[in-house]
Amino acid sequence: MPKIVDHQKQKEKVAQAVWKVILKSGIEKATVRNIAEEANLSVSTMRHYFTNQSELLYFSMELIIERMEERIKNRVQQFEGSPFDAAKRIVLFFIPSNEEEHMELQVWLSFNAKALSNNEMRKLIDKMYMDMYKGMEWALHILKESKWLKSEVDMKLEIDRLYGLVDGLAIHRILKPDILTPEDIEMIISHHLKELCKEEFENRV
Repeated sequence: MPKIVDHQKQKEKVAQAVWKVILKSGIEKATVRNIAEEANLSVSTMRHYFTNQSELLYFSMELIIERMEERIKNRVQQFEGSPFDAAKRIVLFFIPSNEEEHMELQVWLSFNAKALSNNEMRKLIDKMYMDMYKGMEWALHILKESKWLKSEVDMKLEIDRLYGLVDGLAIHRILKPDILTPEDIEMIISHHLKELCKEEFENRV
């Protein structure tokens, strides 16, 4: 009886091999041959799934986005506590908190450089950042709709400011992990969100 191959799982295996090659040797070494070797597949088998390097890198980027979005969906269902807790949790989704998320973001930063010369990859970069922006928007709207947000807050400005803060903290977490611990980052986010809330809610934060 012929062996049934799960082609989606095989493609995901290849994508994970892409990540490993990038982490070990950099994106310039993410050639079809090197990735095939990492995935323990022949180059001809690789060509069956991806006709060129661009297709392979594109799929690997898509998989990171899908995994991130799946984590968010799963965690949204576990919301407990106050509107402040919910808003903070959404914001922290976008900052790596464990080894797997750290690895994904590190690979993603390598993709950013490659995307400068590849329009299709650039679209995925834009999608990822738009997801992050919508996350910041969502977090602040939770506070606003729950009447926790100060009435004078400029929503557009504060969404932009929070987006910039989170993007910077996420990159800092990758480049200088020993300077800011996950606890430090959570404290920074809490402090930032607390400044946007009405005084009457401070003792509930």
